[in-house]
Amino acid sequence: GYCERMIPHRVHHIWTGPPMPDHLAGYVATWRTLMPEWEHRLWTDDDDLSWMQNYDLWQRAPELFPRNVGQFRADVARVELLWRYGGVYADCDLELRCPLDPYVERTECFAAWEQEDQWVNNAVMGAVAGHPFVGALIDELPRSVARARPGARPNVVSGPQFLTPVYRQQPAGSVTVYPS
Repeated sequence: GYCERMIPHRVHHIWTGPPMPDHLAGYVATWRTLMPEWEHRLWTDDDDLSWMQNYDLWQRAPELFPRNVGQFRADVARVELLWRYGGVYADCDLELRCPLDPYVERTECFAAWEQEDQWVNNAVMGAVAGHPFVGALIDELPRSVARARPGARPNVVSGPQFLTPVYRQQPAGSVTVYPS
């Protein structure tokens, strides 16, 4: 269950499909370089994620989002990993420029604005294990997928345009949203 504590010093990255291109591997490496005392985990298709509450959506990604399988799978898994293990999730196309310790130490759950006061981004987010906001995202995702119009993109169904309304329903101050 959820109780107040610090976000663990653990970084999760997700990569599905073909081998990761070198330039993205270089970005992932910046996280290890700038935060060497943190635990770093790259989750891939080889990992057993069958424990996820929304594992059926993970499996249906090729049918649901044939052009964005990896993006949708990362959207599904990032919140499940944060719920179970806590830590920080970061997309593989993000280069870290400074350690995140000061941002993590001030809150139990965070994300950042993609567009200020409009969309909350899910490219980098962090939480203690079992945080209620992360749980709400997991619970709401199947309904969002069921409501999706044919051809809808993951940024609408499982990304910022999904995350933002769920964020707005959270108690004030329970989630920190940093400037973009």
